[in-house]
Amino acid sequence: MRSNRNDDNYNQEIEVKPQYERQQKPQFKQSHILLSTAIAAAFALAPFSSASADDLSDMKAQILQQNQKIQELQKMLETVLNNKPAMMPAAASAPASAAGVASAIAAPLAQVPQSLRYDQDGTAIIDQYPEGLTIFDNSKTRLKIYGLVEPSLSHVTSQVVSNIPYGAGASKSIAAGGTPAGSYATTFGFQTSWFSGNRLGFDIEHDMGSLWGMTNLKAISKLETEFELPSGSFDTSNTLFNRDAWMGFYSPELGKLTFGRQNTLTRDFTQTWGDPYGTAEVNLREGGYTNVNNFKQIIFYSGSGDSTRMDSAIVWKKKYGDNWLVGLAHSFGFQGAGGSGGLGPGELYGSVTPGYTGGGQGGAVPGDPKNGATSEASVAYNGLSLGGKAVANINYSYNTVNVDDLTQTANLIGGNIVFNDRFRLNGGYIRYVAQQGVNNSAGDRTDEAKTLSGSMKFGQTSYSLGWADTAINHAGFIAGGSGGINMLPFISTAPNLSMLNAIPTNLASGHKKSVYGSAVYHWDKQTDFYLAADYVKIDGGISMPDAANNGTNLSGNPAHGINNETEIATGVRLKF
Repeated sequence: MRSNRNDDNYNQEIEVKPQYERQQKPQFKQSHILLSTAIAAAFALAPFSSASADDLSDMKAQILQQNQKIQELQKMLETVLNNKPAMMPAAASAPASAAGVASAIAAPLAQVPQSLRYDQDGTAIIDQYPEGLTIFDNSKTRLKIYGLVEPSLSHVTSQVVSNIPYGAGASKSIAAGGTPAGSYATTFGFQTSWFSGNRLGFDIEHDMGSLWGMTNLKAISKLETEFELPSGSFDTSNTLFNRDAWMGFYSPELGKLTFGRQNTLTRDFTQTWGDPYGTAEVNLREGGYTNVNNFKQIIFYSGSGDSTRMDSAIVWKKKYGDNWLVGLAHSFGFQGAGGSGGLGPGELYGSVTPGYTGGGQGGAVPGDPKNGATSEASVAYNGLSLGGKAVANINYSYNTVNVDDLTQTANLIGGNIVFNDRFRLNGGYIRYVAQQGVNNSAGDRTDEAKTLSGSMKFGQTSYSLGWADTAINHAGFIAGGSGGINMLPFISTAPNLSMLNAIPTNLASGHKKSVYGSAVYHWDKQTDFYLAADYVKIDGGISMPDAANNGTNLSGNPAHGINNETEIATGVRLKF
């Protein structure tokens, strides 16, 4: 199964200079300038040692003028040495001139196409983070490699105890340390990374020049895989690029148009307020939430029918002026085969029937193109001045998914206020409505989620606090029946997760409330040390798995689980 442990917080904080910018710059010493000036003056004075006073006066004026020209040339030469050490022109036999030096400076810059000197947000590459490591660049095509590794250790309460199987074929089992199965205990050890999914990725850019009124057009692509640090295994079995596998185009006039597996559009907008770890402004890049903890599940309301990413998707984003950014997205039915591979058995759900992801996605369901499809529209206004240094960033998203011909829709609005370089406040509201049961026989499910968070930074340490409250009303359970686990919003990657399974006689309502916080010490632009914690409590009859994935269900109903849990995690993030 493709994991929903998806985040992109790496992109929000890393600041790594490009390799060519990190090279040590030669220093053109002041003594060299003085020596050159003295030599030039000596050569100017030598032929006129016996001249008259008037002639000497004229010569002094000429010398002063020549010295000024020499200093101007020295400054221009110093600029070349300090900024483009690898591109210094070879020494010419003819005397240098100001025009010649200026031409030498401009020539190397002209070798890099304009499209490759700016990113999708119009920011000069030399000032852009993260850059990753350039492994190929021929001034027409550029390939970069980047990544993140994050070991996390956590202490988690309220973990359900199971017997430990042993023997051939796991035919026998023993109690865990003498603790009876079905009781609850704490656990400590490695976990799937708390903040960010471990990843390795490739960014590709290819200059295409100008076409149909589009200037600085370039082809772009991202291929990104996720792995589990404790074991080194793929995060998603038999899937190499589970995080990103897309290709597209960008120009200032076109915006960014991409095709393939990528973030949902809604997620890229709501990440500015869904927790305190995203970017303050919406931009054209992908963004995300934290990775594995008990408060990040609010991300599911920004999801598609498949996950918090979209398969077989077309996404368009464009900036208008300095403040507006809009986006549209559509993914073809994840329930259709689409000619992209045979539908095989599911990894977690046994045999997956045709119409659900299990190895082949891509096309609409024949005769029913809306089935399994996701459609999204988002708009953001960045940089609304509130007076002084305070600015607000606001966005709204509409998200609708059709699964098994039942409609699920979410309206999401939120934003943040950046008061200054230290303080930021985030907040948002989500309303979600889902049809349930055959022909909506179980009626509409309606959820309302609210979140508020803030962050502050002092020196090299940033502190964050957050709160989220999700009210779930009239929700059906997986595979119907009595009790069990409530179905997640949007995420329907197998038949038993479909809202189609809800029955009128087994519905529940309740609240999921969580508080969380973290302290992150930014050792440098590539390395973070952190301590983080969250507490979750559930009331009412709803039930859902916790983030630790040890089998614990969180529920207000004692027959289905335990109603609270605490996590404390510490870890390191190394970004390149």
